[in-house]
Amino acid sequence: MSVPDPATTDWVPVFAGGGADLAYEGDHVPATEYQDGDVVVKDGIAYICVGGPTTEAPSLAPWGSAALPLAGDELAAVERTDVHTLAATTAAGADTVLSFPPLTFDGATPIIVEFFVPSVSINTAGSAIYVNLWDGAADLGYWGQQLPVNTGQNWPIALRRRLIPSAGTHTFTIKAWKTGGGTMALVSGLGAAAGQFVPMQARIARVVPSPPQVGVGALTPVTYGTSLPASPADGQEAILVDSLTAPTYQWRFRYCADITDAYKWVFIGGSAYNHFIATSEVQAAGGVWSNLATVGPRMTVPRAGIYEASYGAQLSCAGSSAFVQVGVGVGDFTTPAAYAGQPIGSGGWWASASGAVDLTVAAAGEIRLKYAQWNVQNATFLGRYLNIRPKRVT
Repeated sequence: MSVPDPATTDWVPVFAGGGADLAYEGDHVPATEYQDGDVVVKDGIAYICVGGPTTEAPSLAPWGSAALPLAGDELAAVERTDVHTLAATTAAGADTVLSFPPLTFDGATPIIVEFFVPSVSINTAGSAIYVNLWDGAADLGYWGQQLPVNTGQNWPIALRRRLIPSAGTHTFTIKAWKTGGGTMALVSGLGAAAGQFVPMQARIARVVPSPPQVGVGALTPVTYGTSLPASPADGQEAILVDSLTAPTYQWRFRYCADITDAYKWVFIGGSAYNHFIATSEVQAAGGVWSNLATVGPRMTVPRAGIYEASYGAQLSCAGSSAFVQVGVGVGDFTTPAAYAGQPIGSGGWWASASGAVDLTVAAAGEIRLKYAQWNVQNATFLGRYLNIRPKRVT
């Protein structure tokens, strides 16, 4: 077969390398070897093989394992909601403030590491707080410093650093330490109401190319609904809500096929589910974890997954020398996954307790708060709250 000259002919035959004509093969058959020019249909999309011979299943990534440039996006984000009082006085022995999960890099892609804490408390003039960024066991140096001129000065800290990690797996950690005397702390909170500090946060993101490059997942429109797509493509994003007309939460996920367990939908943003019970209620039983008259706060999760639960309550007791607690767990538990409590020194005194924990929950499982006190007296609870955010789901 002769090849017409494209310079003189408007239409020429389509074939690859002088012989691999286009051939429609129908629905894709797993483990079948396909050649250049073979056209198959998978999940309602037609694909042409350009990297054959191959048994690789077609996907929205280029068929034949060709690489696309990385798109700028968030790789990891962590936060905490407590007050961390510093103990360490050297960089080598610095306190761990926030830890990122292990991340794998290609040795060429730049990233941005960010850290924010809403308030740094230093009660002694001339003392200082240092923040260091660590890569595994390697201290990458002083990242930030607070050195007040006067006693009792407080400031926020916001830090950024651009890095190009070497090829391989890296575990970045944010640590802090102090010099001088006095009490020094990194202060944060739930940020759920007026008068509360917001959480301290850190994130790692790829540097967005200029102009931005479109990743594979962007080829699939972001869906919005009460369920996630049944057959997602790697990198696909979806927004999950509990109601289309009056949602109580909106969670955006990205599907990551490289994750080895079942929880491949990774949470990348959205509002938390919040359940607040203001009513003051009494627990009469002592020494056991029990529900109050208004059970909860609680939430039935929409999908199996790993969820972050932040919780707390105000608490009191009728007698003295009581230890009053609020706990969180899965279902109507007898032993909580985590708990927070306060000793009540005298009848009628009030205190508050709060905490946070990650819970692995089955589909339609419930995250719930229960209550206990250990002096067989009437304990009172009010202002109970539960905030739920997913980390990864099925």
